[in-house]
Amino acid sequence: MPKGFIEIGGVPIVKRPIKKLTAAGVEEIVVGTGRCADWFGRHGGGARFAHNARYAETGGMGRSPVAPHS
Repeated sequence: MPKGFIEIGGVPIVKRPIKKLTAAGVEEIVVGTGRCADWFGRHGGGARFAHNARYAETGGMGRSPVAPHS
C-alpha cells in the first residue's frame, strides 16, 4: 500500500487535501503519480490522476511531463 493511503482518523492521507479543495470550490484537481499509480486510479476519488511514466528515471515529479510548467 502506498503511504498516501495510510489512514489517519479513518481518512487516507491523499484524500484529505482533495476533500478540502473540493469543499473550497475547486472544480478540477489533478494529482501527479509515479510509483503505485494504479492505487490512485482505483482509490483516489474526487481527482484526476496523471501518471508520470518516467518517475523511475527521475525519482520525482519536478520536471515531469505531468508537472505544470511555469
